Amino acid sequence: MYMDMVNLYGWAQSQCLPLNNFKWLSEAKLKSLTPEAILNTPDDAIEGLILEVDLSYPRQLHDQHKSIPFCQHRYP
Repeated sequence: MYMDMVNLYGWAQSQCLPLNNFKWLSEAKLKSLTPEAILNTPDDAIEGLILEVDLSYPRQLHDQHKSIPFCQHRYP
């Protein structure tokens, strides 16, 4: 299967961003969040999530993933 993956960044930039009505999750809702629940959330769900995460990205993988890094970052 051939998939044309050109301009993914441009596509992402053209999507709508949330504007208002942000709410913190309750402690119970936060504890109920599992990776499966997050990954199975439909793209058109009424309620979405913005997640801030801490990641560990092993240095030995950097050279293998330099063309398309899994977790890009930008230093100021």
